[in-house]
Amino acid sequence: MRTLTFRYPYTPAGTAELFRATYGPTVRVFEKLDEDSRASFAAELTAHWSSHQSPGIPTTEVEAEYLEVIAIRS
Repeated sequence: MRTLTFRYPYTPAGTAELFRATYGPTVRVFEKLDEDSRASFAAELTAHWSSHQSPGIPTTEVEAEYLEVIAIRS
């Protein structure tokens, strides 16, 4: 497993808004939802960034683990 640190110069709420406005898959989800569902998803997205936020930092800093797989053709 490897670790990646997401760092954004925004609060967690600002980072959620950045993803809502610019990250393709998130933009598409918001386009397909009705108004009530958009508000609910926006709140969940903000809660996600907030709950994983490193303590004591005013901007967004979140650690994420990922698995790197390297395929070799033979």
